[in-house]
Formats: sequence, C-alpha cells, structure tokens
Amino acid sequence: LSSGLDSGTVAILAAEELAAQGRSLYTYSHVPLYDSESFLPKMRFGNEQSYVEILCGKYNNIKTKFLDTSHISPVDGIIKSLDLTCQPSFGPVNMFWIHDIRESAAAEGVNTLFTGARGNLGVSFNGMENHSKGLADFIKNINYCKLYHEKSILKALVKSRMPELNLNIIRKNKKDFYQSYSEDWHNFSAVNLDFAERTGIAGIQPQEILKGKNIRNIIFENILSGSFDIIPCLKEKYGVSNLDPTNDKDLVDFCLGIPDEQHQRYGITRFLIRRAFHEKMPKQILWNKSRGKQSADNPLRVKHEYKRIKHILEALRKSSSAPEILNLARMEQVLNRTLEEQSQAMLLDTNRVVLRGLSVGLFLLRNEGDKNEY
Repeated sequence: LSSGLDSGTVAILAAEELAAQGRSLYTYSHVPLYDSESFLPKMRFGNEQSYVEILCGKYNNIKTKFLDTSHISPVDGIIKSLDLTCQPSFGPVNMFWIHDIRESAAAEGVNTLFTGARGNLGVSFNGMENHSKGLADFIKNINYCKLYHEKSILKALVKSRMPELNLNIIRKNKKDFYQSYSEDWHNFSAVNLDFAERTGIAGIQPQEILKGKNIRNIIFENILSGSFDIIPCLKEKYGVSNLDPTNDKDLVDFCLGIPDEQHQRYGITRFLIRRAFHEKMPKQILWNKSRGKQSADNPLRVKHEYKRIKHILEALRKSSSAPEILNLARMEQVLNRTLEEQSQAMLLDTNRVVLRGLSVGLFLLRNEGDKNEY
C-alpha cells in the first residue's frame, strides 16, 4: 500500500469486503531508512507513511505495517532475485523491499497480496488531452465542482477558459527534471556505448519507439502480454500469491474504451478514478498532486555499501564479458559521487547506472561460475 490512487482504491474495496465478514485487511508499506527529500523535485516525496495513515484512519479494519527494510540492502535484493530467476530483474532498484514485504507477509500467515501496480494503464489513466470545452460547458456541468478538492475548483475554472494550445505550452515549460533527464538513454544507462553500437541499439531512443503509435493500443497489448518473471518465483519461495485487480483484462478494456474526456476534463487528470472514489477515499489522497517515489533513499543505502560494491566492480573488471557490455568506469564514478553528493541526479544515477548495472554484472559473473558471494 502506497500513498497513490491505485493501491489505495484496491485497499479500500478489499477493506469493505472484509469488513462485511468481520475481518481485517493487512497492508505493507515500504518507507525510507534515511531522509530522501534532497534527492527529489518539489512535486515528489519519499516517505508515504503519513498518507497511508490517513487512509487507514478512515477504514478501521486496515492493519498496516511500515517496513524500512534495514536488514536487506539493495545489493542483497538483487542477489536474492538472481537466486530465484537466474536473470536480471525488471526493477532491481526495488527488489530489496519487495522481498521484505513477502517475508513479512509470510511470517504473519498472509497467503495473498493485492497490488495496484498496473492502475496507471487503466483505472487511473491520465487521458490523452484536456477536454474543457469552454466556460459554457463548465457552467453546464457545475455539479462536477462538488467532487473537487477546494484547491482544484479555481484551477479547473481557469483551465476551462484557456485554449488547449496555451495549456500545452504551459505543460511543456513545466517539465520537471525527471522528464528532461530521461530524453536520451545514454544519460541514464550503464551500457557500454561501443557494445550498443556493435549490437545496433545505440541510436534507439525511448520516446522514438512510441512515435506515431496509438498509446491505448500499446497499453492494452501490455496488459495482454506483459508479465514479471519474478512474481511466480516469489510465490514459490515465500508461499505468497500476488494479484493485481487493476490488471484485469475486462476492466482495462472498459477503461480504455470509454471516451477520453472521462479520463481528463476541466484540467483534471485521472478524472475517472477521482470521481469513482470521491466519497470513499480521503480528499488529501484523492486530490494530491504530488507523488510518492519508491526507494528514494537508495543513494544513501548504496553509500553504506560502498566497499562491498567496489569489491564487485573489481570482480567485474576481471570478467571475460562484463567490461565489454558495461561501462564500469561510469558505474564507479557514480558510486564515488554517493559519498558526498545529494541531488536529484544522484538518485537517478544510483538507480539506473549503479544498481541496474550491478544486476546485469552479477548475472554475467554467475554465467562465468562466480557464486556472487559478496
């Protein structure tokens, strides 16, 4: 359970069903071990505990547990995942607390976990564009204002009077660091550029893959075919199933099949889910424009593993394959920066260069007979 709409709505529906049976819902939330605010832009926050507590305060049968995962490091999480899947994980930066949650749930006799991981692809889809339709339309549908948080009413009124062209200009200028930093994969990858050029991937950019394609079709195809190989492995190890109600095919089919104005209107994104839960979810969460960031304190966690990671990098330099595939010099450069630097760039580089690079590097070492005993 995070501070967001997706896992929050799943928790609310589950809590209501269990309350009718006189039962409780047990939730697990990861929280930072260290202060992470220096690594985040102003519209992001690292500790989601206060919002989770607000939600649980509304539903008395939600029993929550906050886990700082001090006993499992990011490197431990990567190695545990390699033990299970024998391949680099999709999200190595989060694996340490993903294992912690399963361990905690299993210890308490929980055999099924719900998540809302795919909610952004359906129930809380942002919509493709704003559908204001002018001031007259806003006045005609003035009852929508009853749904708004008090801070959103004036903003919706202003946006209803502004041409879409002007709104797009404003949105473009408001792009935060995360968006601008990720425009070129070379900025956030541990892949050796020479290797990328030899394999023909050097010129590929993430945003170019989506050009000229229908985003809704891409989302729906992702629902049909997308899967995380580690999920069944986690179930096998901990005896805890993982279910995501937001990933249901029929639900996503419905959400993507309705008119786009149901998802974004009067300047409000994720409009469908906000309306559906306006009486069920606390307004502080329902209308929160800031977003939580998982694993936001990773640079400080990695800093405390500095010597261990240096040792792994030395092993990678002696590898027959790692120096060809990975930019080990860059990985070490970023690792050294964790000793002093606290910035937004530091979080991005730690996660995308050091930890993703280690996930691939440790996998390569295993293929050469290394047991990853670091």
